[in-house]
Amino acid sequence: MVSELPMVNVLVFSYNQEDLIEQSVMSCINQSYQNLMVVVTDDGSADSTPSILLGLQDKFPDRLKVILNETNQGITKNCNVGLSHCEHELIAFAAGDDVLYEDKIAKQVEAFLDRPGLVFCYHPVHIVMDNKIVAVSGNKRKDQVSNFYEMIAKYGAAISGSVVMVRRSAIPQGGFNENIPVASDWLFFIEVSSKGEVLRIDDVLSKYRKHEGNIGHKIFEYADDFLLTMDYVEAKYSYDRLVPDACAAGRSRFLLGIIYNSLISGNKIGFAKYSGIYREGGGRFAGFICLLHKVPGIHVVLKNFRSVIKSIV
Repeated sequence: MVSELPMVNVLVFSYNQEDLIEQSVMSCINQSYQNLMVVVTDDGSADSTPSILLGLQDKFPDRLKVILNETNQGITKNCNVGLSHCEHELIAFAAGDDVLYEDKIAKQVEAFLDRPGLVFCYHPVHIVMDNKIVAVSGNKRKDQVSNFYEMIAKYGAAISGSVVMVRRSAIPQGGFNENIPVASDWLFFIEVSSKGEVLRIDDVLSKYRKHEGNIGHKIFEYADDFLLTMDYVEAKYSYDRLVPDACAAGRSRFLLGIIYNSLISGNKIGFAKYSGIYREGGGRFAGFICLLHKVPGIHVVLKNFRSVIKSIV
């Protein structure tokens, strides 16, 4: 019976998403799994997002709780505001422009019920541009994460917010680390995964909309958050002899990714900074990268071979 199943919170983060927020929230409310409460925390939106959310709360008072920040708190603080209003042991996450498929919560709850030691469950996601599904992300074998060390080593691992469900008891004290103001999710994932098992469900259970408003388009503004994450993990888990190698792999994977983004976008400052850090760390491709950026039209070549590169790194 429904009453015998655990209650779940679906935590949605919103900011200036008036064109997308209703569809996103309704995809959370209209889950086949009924024992859930959707919590939306809006970070001081200046558009009509708050009024849309309040209207939905009036329609679904037993399924939706809306928290409106009077001023913009920033991504990490807004995440913690939302967490403070989640009361249940299982928490799924979504952004105000994501769409959850109908059976997402049911399939992830089933995984938690089958595995008492499971603390972190995720799945692949459809990438959507201009209302069309253009790719699947997170389904490659090289990106699969099954434990704490792989969560560190496989930077990003194509794990976006809308694919994650965690066990509340595994969340670190304080939630998302507010010393990392923007890209705090990787550290959050690492700390949760340190407490138990990690599982990827192979079903595609949500949609991630790719558009100019995504934070991912502004990666150079918060790229140092990822390096800070590795520094923090090395310090916190210094007692574990396997962590340094995992951090070296995670740091290298991040640096190769940001160097690639620098090259295809023509960001010379970013390239100089991050290729320098990569060289100082003894990166095995350092010499090749230094030669590569001197090749005329290299950004075009790299864009054309994006899928090949992503299948390797």
